[in-house]
Amino acid sequence: MVNHFHKVMEKLNASNPKCMSELLTEYEDLMEWINKEDEDIKYNPMTDAKDIEDIALEFTKQHLNPTRKNMSISNKEIAFHAMLIDSDSDSDVIFPEAGNDPDLNTIFLPKSLLKGQETYIVNVVYKNNKTISKLTPTVMEGQDDNKNWSVNTGIFLMTIFPKRQEPFQNVIITLHHIQKMNYSNPHCSFWNFSIPTSYNGSWSQKGCEMVSSTNTHTVCACNHLTNFAVLMKLNSQEVSSEHKEALLIITYAGLALSLLGEAITVLLYCLFLNLRHEKIQIRVNFLCALATAQIIFLAGIDKIENKDLCTFIASLIHLFYLVCFCWMLMEGVFLYRMVVKVFDVHVKMRYAYVFAFGLPSGIVAITLVAASLQSEGIHSYISKRYCWIRFDNDFIWSFVTPVLMLIAINCFFLYRVLKEMVLMKSVKNIKSLELSSIRASARACVLLLPLLGITWLFGLLSVINTSSVNVAWQYIFTILNTMQGFMIFVFHCLRNTELQAAIKLRYFQWESTHSSTHSNRKSSTPAKFLNFDESGSRSNSLPMAAKVNQVRPEKLDMKYRDEGGAHAQYS
Repeated sequence: MVNHFHKVMEKLNASNPKCMSELLTEYEDLMEWINKEDEDIKYNPMTDAKDIEDIALEFTKQHLNPTRKNMSISNKEIAFHAMLIDSDSDSDVIFPEAGNDPDLNTIFLPKSLLKGQETYIVNVVYKNNKTISKLTPTVMEGQDDNKNWSVNTGIFLMTIFPKRQEPFQNVIITLHHIQKMNYSNPHCSFWNFSIPTSYNGSWSQKGCEMVSSTNTHTVCACNHLTNFAVLMKLNSQEVSSEHKEALLIITYAGLALSLLGEAITVLLYCLFLNLRHEKIQIRVNFLCALATAQIIFLAGIDKIENKDLCTFIASLIHLFYLVCFCWMLMEGVFLYRMVVKVFDVHVKMRYAYVFAFGLPSGIVAITLVAASLQSEGIHSYISKRYCWIRFDNDFIWSFVTPVLMLIAINCFFLYRVLKEMVLMKSVKNIKSLELSSIRASARACVLLLPLLGITWLFGLLSVINTSSVNVAWQYIFTILNTMQGFMIFVFHCLRNTELQAAIKLRYFQWESTHSSTHSNRKSSTPAKFLNFDESGSRSNSLPMAAKVNQVRPEKLDMKYRDEGGAHAQYS
């Protein structure tokens, strides 16, 4: 494919109006072929940069004139811009014009550089940042260690005709960064073809200096025109083998404990509580979604070798964690309707299911479609280190933004619930058991919602900053992630008064039935069956049936029974 591209360039005729379109299309095909190839392609774009510059300049000279002073041709890999400046021009030029694209690389040409003669301006931008960064050599004049350097902008070719004597008054180039994180120490550089290397030149900083730099872009000042780029140091994100082993142990042990807690909670809910009740359905669905996300996380987060499988795993983790937050919002809505909207406590579960699974599915589907439109295809959705959403191309916001919105909405509902609960303390006709149930549910939501949110905050922090801080974030994220199931087990199982009452009721029913059966087998006399002692006098001890009656649901407030009480059949 590379040889084919070279043959096409040799045959191009600058006088052909379609010359530049054909050149850019062939270059785009070459880059797409390189992206699809699994093996490393030994191709240096800078070896062809000089030939592309010559073709672009000759094309501009032949096709721009006083009646046609501007020309632009672009695709997703490369862009060509040209302009003709009149000899009597007396103004500075920013080229190409930024328009509505805030990320467009531009150059400021002072009027002193253009004044006095008709001038052709030619700009070629190699846009495919990931491919260019991967293919372009990072050898830099005067630098011994080139290992961690990377081209972190598109390559920006700028030339004018007639040529001006160099050096001249500085031109100002604004170059936008490819990677916004994990890069530092920007160097304004240009490709110097005159330096003898096996790469047909080397990066150099002579005649260029950095004016300013932020996370998003760098501004350079140079006293000549050529192929510009910003080289930056890649901050090491490698974690030592000791930390990797410790994190692995915490992850597997913690998630196993977390899954055990979730499994016990779901099992007890299914055995002792009424699954037809809205609140119980919401909690069971939340627990099942969280357990599913953790199982997939545990089994597939490191399956990076197979990119298709890795993309599928990442999308499932993305989906089920969003489902978790949706079900937590549904519990907040249920509490709100139960406490604030006292006469409208029922939630139509079919709408809850549509929301909890439909919204996350739509978000994940849109994200995957957007990723498939990128130059790297759908694999641009995943990180290069693990099967999770990629951070450096902003796809992570398809997870962060919905989560932040769901947490914010849930916080509003929980605030209203807590406010109403404070008022309920002064109302005498509120059943203490009912208030206790509401308070326990609200307390669980108030504590578990921040736990889930803070966990993923540290998950985001674990991919930024220096390596030492990054390790600390990874430890915090791993510990919090493994605590989720355990905390849910504590609040929704061990401290759940409804569940405790249901288990006690079932136990007393079993004990009563077992005792009655044993008594019937031991003696068939009516006196003993009616709980008389051997002397024939009435026993002072309560019969087992009376003990059961102490926790029978008829003794409980009717509303409390509806909200999640035992589903056992009562005698």
